[in-house]
Amino acid sequence: VYPLPPAYHADLIAEGSRQLAEWQQGCEYNLRACTPTRRPQHPHGAIPDYGSEVVILQKFLSAPPELFEADPARASFFLVPFLARSECLLRGMCWFSCPCGQLVLSLLDILPHFNETTKFRHIFLGTGDRRELHPILQKVQALKLHTGPRLCPGDIVVPWANVEAELQPARYDPAAGGERDIFVLLASSRELQGTNGPIRLRTLLHRQFERWNRHNHSNSGRVVYSTAFQGRSMQAPTMTPLIRRAVMTIIPPGDMPSQKRFFDALLLGTIPVVFAFPAADRKPSWWAGDQPERASVDDSYPFSRIIPYADLVVQVPWSIVCARQLLTFLLAIPDAVIRERQQMIAKYRNSFVFDYEGHAPDAFSMILRELLFHLPRFRGLPTRRRCVQCRQYGFACCRPPRWMKEAPALPCPGEALFLDHKCGLPRDEVNGDWHAF
Repeated sequence: VYPLPPAYHADLIAEGSRQLAEWQQGCEYNLRACTPTRRPQHPHGAIPDYGSEVVILQKFLSAPPELFEADPARASFFLVPFLARSECLLRGMCWFSCPCGQLVLSLLDILPHFNETTKFRHIFLGTGDRRELHPILQKVQALKLHTGPRLCPGDIVVPWANVEAELQPARYDPAAGGERDIFVLLASSRELQGTNGPIRLRTLLHRQFERWNRHNHSNSGRVVYSTAFQGRSMQAPTMTPLIRRAVMTIIPPGDMPSQKRFFDALLLGTIPVVFAFPAADRKPSWWAGDQPERASVDDSYPFSRIIPYADLVVQVPWSIVCARQLLTFLLAIPDAVIRERQQMIAKYRNSFVFDYEGHAPDAFSMILRELLFHLPRFRGLPTRRRCVQCRQYGFACCRPPRWMKEAPALPCPGEALFLDHKCGLPRDEVNGDWHAF
């Protein structure tokens, strides 16, 4: 572990805790499990959702003493205790490529053991979208922990932070919310103004829910419910009881390949409903980003080498939404399939939360498994490898990302992608048989 100055870690945590106290949240900056009394409405600052790097660093430093190595020649890994994403957040409106980052400019100069031989074994922390890291960290060839997407071999995707005390493994009670009386829940923002894909998609979804309820399509006994809000209210404590009541929760695509609401749903025991868009190599993507950034599920979500995501979610082909058959599709899912999904979620749930109390294997345990998976690859690695550099995407890595090939077109044509009155495919593509998909 590099002995970096406090400005790279402790001072950032102190500033984050000060900001949270100023916003009357009642919690420190990701130092312990704590349910905030309110969520910040600021688009920047000490947002706990991005603070996975804080608890990851804590867990590394709390390892048994015999796991630390003073001799760099014998070390398997080199941990760089720099909270890269926190610096960008705490400095204000500083998102993509972290233009306001200052500490990172001299970071590599104070890492005496970082060289062509050891760089692949250095661990950097930056738990936000990979594109939000400073270009220095985007391009460095090392092990990088972030929330996706995975672009280079050393990228390890980790979950968003959930600091709520009631979601900790030792305290979570799946029956705390009572009966799940909502079969399908849609809780998202609904912006009538805006042109990007996620905004138009959410508007389309809300319209389909409203149309369904207006025509009294509730004779199946399965309740569908939608609620719209502004800003960051999805993460407000008032949403937790509503999500607990849902059997399935719609997770519409957002601005990033993965979203915190996806992990919120899993941690609260509801089945995420995701939308499958085509990505490179015919792999599905749950993100409606522009080409060629439509990263696959494997490259967008944590520990995909270990976790069978297809068994945790209900994946709806985008053609179903285009044909306005979403709720028909969901309400036809057999009870046996629902039970299977719920059992798989219970099995893997703790892999998406950092356990502050150390009662169960958690997301940090999964990170250690990923590091052990990478370790054999470093033995015998040549000191220099031919690397791909691409100005358009702003990174350099030892192989091109799998999705750098031109992604196939979405099933809806051009500008009609998210427009309710145009979006559609031939009706015979929706045959009503859920198992066909």
